[in-house]
Formats: sequence, C-alpha cells, structure tokens
Amino acid sequence: MKRKSWMLGVLFVLVILVSYMAKPEKTQNDLLLMNIEALAAGEDYVPIQCIGTGTVDCPLGGKTKFVMIGYSLE
Repeated sequence: MKRKSWMLGVLFVLVILVSYMAKPEKTQNDLLLMNIEALAAGEDYVPIQCIGTGTVDCPLGGKTKFVMIGYSLE
C-alpha cells in the first residue's frame, strides 16, 4: 500500500512538472512594443522661445526670464 501511495505521489509530481514545462512562452506583442517605443520617443517638435535674461533655465541653453512653449497638433 505504501508503495502504491509513493508511486501515485511521484506520478502526480511528474504530471505537474510536465504540465509546467509544456506551457508556451509568452511573447511580447508588436503593438505593445510600438507603444513603448512611441512613449519613449517623446514629442517631435514643439516650438520653444526663451525671452529675456533671468534665472529660469531655458531648454535651448542658458538662463532666461520667460520660457514660452507652444503646442503642436502634428
């Protein structure tokens, strides 16, 4: 009886291992990768204009008084 229980336990473990190993690998969807790439790229061109001399950092370089950033619909 002990031998039957032991063999049944081994068979159960083998079935679990085989079913775990037979799972297909999850592949990343192309659409998901394109979305990640688009989010990482940021905006194409946004017009920036730095006005005056002051303590505000201008994205174009240097210090300025005002930074005006326009919106682009493209």
